[in-house]
Amino acid sequence: MGAAGYINAMLEIMQQSAEMGVHFDYLIHCTGSGGTHAGLVMGAKALNSGVKIIGVADDSSPKEEHMGKARRIIDEARNVLGFEVEVSDEDLTVYNDFGGGGYGFISKEKAEAVKLLAETEGLMIDPVYTAPAVATLTDLCRKRFFKEGENVLFLHTGGAVALFPYKAPLRACVEGKPLPWTIPDWSPRAPNRDRARD
Repeated sequence: MGAAGYINAMLEIMQQSAEMGVHFDYLIHCTGSGGTHAGLVMGAKALNSGVKIIGVADDSSPKEEHMGKARRIIDEARNVLGFEVEVSDEDLTVYNDFGGGGYGFISKEKAEAVKLLAETEGLMIDPVYTAPAVATLTDLCRKRFFKEGENVLFLHTGGAVALFPYKAPLRACVEGKPLPWTIPDWSPRAPNRDRARD
């Protein structure tokens, strides 16, 4: 059902872009469990939009793992919704270059993405979901991945409340200092996790 919500989101995006007279060539978003990615790809294909969907992993697990999650949801959604749309493996694009050690980890690149959008656009993004996607978008721009005249839409899926646990490393980034930690206390991989349970 989450995928169905993002099929509708793609319809809304297409309606708004038509009203603005702008065609988007790419849409970049963060992907974790795969529902957003699945719905956006299904919607883009069903509407014959020509928009290429780029999912950016919220962790450092293999791209194929994220593509597999989206593929399973697409197959299930087609059956449940009776939605006839063909999605090839080429339609499922995932980047995972800025997973930063894993889910919930903060990295220099993620912190810089948070700082960049706050300073230039007044947008608050979090290090867990939206920051890896912004870091990837910035990296693709620097590498001139997009051709002149192409329009890119970034989908901000929320998460600003996740900024609070990262106050210390984000402050360090703004002050140009080394990040004081990278692994959140709540992560199963946190070094003090077992002691916290005792």
